[in-house]
Amino acid sequence: MANRLISISYQFMEDDANTLKYLESAAAAKPDTAMAYVDLGYYYQRHQEYLKAAEQFKKGIEVDPKNQECLIRYAESLDMAEKKEEAVAAYKAAFEINPEEKAIPFNLGLLLFKQANSIEGDEAKKKQVMEEAIFYFQKARELDPEIKEVYDLLGTLLLQLERYEDAKEVLEQ
Repeated sequence: MANRLISISYQFMEDDANTLKYLESAAAAKPDTAMAYVDLGYYYQRHQEYLKAAEQFKKGIEVDPKNQECLIRYAESLDMAEKKEEAVAAYKAAFEINPEEKAIPFNLGLLLFKQANSIEGDEAKKKQVMEEAIFYFQKARELDPEIKEVYDLLGTLLLQLERYEDAKEVLEQ
């Protein structure tokens, strides 16, 4: 904890070298806790080193397989590192562990939405990915009906699949 707090002090002083040094010291002192890896993962995310961030969050998952923060941030880091397939798999794993966390199905739906719209020449695959995105957006909507973006994205997918009545209903909501 002392190393962690020292690293926070250095972070406020904008001293990256010492911030990293003390975060690594904290992880070395307590390699059996996910928190040390969460802190290191956030450090690397702030510095846009997403693959390094993903590595740290994955270590946190190895220590605590149900650590929600590690699960979500691992998938998020992979997504930002342009490792889309791995990010999809990571979000699916996180969703299986905690299907009640609204950020997971929304982020997974968004990732699948983008993936579906980038598929060219394979309409069957595109439709399959769209249907999967719809499933996760519907889950996100069930968990939090106040997420307005879900309605737009879900409605767009339904329109693309020519499910006009379903799209109308969602968009009216």
